[in-house]
Amino acid sequence: MQKFDLPDPEETPRNVFIERGRVLFVTHQITHVAMAHPLDGQPITWGPYWNTAMAVGAFSNPPVELGEEESGVWAFIDEDDNLLAIDMPEPAENGIPKEEILSLLRQMINEEDITEIMEKVISMQKNNPSKGIGDGGIKKIELAHEGDHDGPLPSSDPVDSKTINIKVEKGSTAEDFLSQLFEAAEEAGAVTEEFIEIPEIPETRGRFFRKRT
Repeated sequence: MQKFDLPDPEETPRNVFIERGRVLFVTHQITHVAMAHPLDGQPITWGPYWNTAMAVGAFSNPPVELGEEESGVWAFIDEDDNLLAIDMPEPAENGIPKEEILSLLRQMINEEDITEIMEKVISMQKNNPSKGIGDGGIKKIELAHEGDHDGPLPSSDPVDSKTINIKVEKGSTAEDFLSQLFEAAEEAGAVTEEFIEIPEIPETRGRFFRKRT
């Protein structure tokens, strides 16, 4: 009889993946059924981490968006109506749970799974605190402006500068910050109206997903 020397699997397969503000939770159907080793039935846990996401894609029907449109919470279900995974925004912000996401999760998975997701997300947030705009505080920015020149400044001309302070409230978005920045810049004469127009960004959310009919 041929002997197979298999690597020792981890006790519990990884089922929560967090990356760039998104969380992928995979269910027992993926970790213990779809990814079970054909010889001993044990979960395959020693391969690349992306194997799990690939298994979800291999067995899932087109994902279904839960709740209201543009909720950002997607359920991956196979042809036998088994839940394979849920892709969602982080269900907590600065350690505070987001009830609008938790209410959707409660419709699909049990409280034990939700607790596991929350513990890992909050732990990650504590270990990697955000350094972004929404931390609040005073942002100092030095602006250069053209003064009374009608056209672009020659490279040899000196450029005046002015430092402004922008107060950013905790939880502010990038749009809030940019709005304050442009207002302050305009008041300081650093830019003119045509330079501060922001081109409309095409809507891409959901472009790569469609609901199952």
